[in-house]
Amino acid sequence: MIRLGQTSAAMLASCGIVIALWVHEPVGQAQASVAGNARSAVGATYSPVLQEPLENNLYFGDLHLHTNLSPDAFLNGTRSVSPEDAYRFAMGETIEADNGSPARLRKPLDFIAITDHSEYLGVYPLLLEGDPRLSRWDIGKRWAQMLRDDNRRDLILDFAKAIQSDDKTYDVPAELVGSIWQGVAERADRFNRPGRFTALIGYEWTSMINGDNLHRVVLFRGDAEDTTKVVPFTAQD
Repeated sequence: MIRLGQTSAAMLASCGIVIALWVHEPVGQAQASVAGNARSAVGATYSPVLQEPLENNLYFGDLHLHTNLSPDAFLNGTRSVSPEDAYRFAMGETIEADNGSPARLRKPLDFIAITDHSEYLGVYPLLLEGDPRLSRWDIGKRWAQMLRDDNRRDLILDFAKAIQSDDKTYDVPAELVGSIWQGVAERADRFNRPGRFTALIGYEWTSMINGDNLHRVVLFRGDAEDTTKVVPFTAQD
C-alpha cells in the first residue's frame, strides 16, 4: 500500500524529469536527479508490512479427504469409514479402518475438509442399503445389482461413462441430491469447534473430459445454513 507521503514523493520524482528538461539541465545531471528521487521514493515504501503486526500461528490439517460417500473410495474398498469416522480420526480419536485395524493420528489436526466427489455423492452406500428413494431410478437399480454381485469392474466403467455423459437418465433424483448435501453440511457444523478444530464444508468437482482428470476441490466459507442454499456442481451440469 502506498501512503500519502510516499505518493507525493513518487509524484515529485516524476516532476523532476519535467523540470530537468524544462531548464535544459545536462542529461547526466537530470538522470542523476531522477535516480536520486526514485531511490527516495522506493526507500520510503520498502517492506512497510514489516512494521505491521501479523498473525503467525501455524496450523496443520487436510483439505482433501475421501470417505465412503465418494464413489471411487467406496468402489475401491472404503465401505465402513464414514464422514463421522473421518472427523473423529482428524480430532485424534481411534477409529477402525476398513481392514479392521485400529487407526489413530499421533497428533490431532487443527482443521479438515472432507471433500468427497460431488458426482453421485453418497449414492453408493444408499444403493447397497436398498434405500427406497432410489427404487424408481433405473440406473440406480442396475448399479445396486452390480454391487450385490460384487461386479466392481463393470460398475467402475459405468461410473466413468456416466460422469462424462449428457444422458439425463444418469442424473441422481434431485430431491436426493439436496438431502445428501444437507447431511454433509450439517455434519461439518456438528464437528466444528471454534478456536479448537475447524471442519470446513466442501466437495470435489470431477471433470473428466475425454478421460482427462480436471478435478478441483471446492470449499465454502459459511456454515450449513449458507452452503445448503446451493447444491454441489458436478461434471454433468
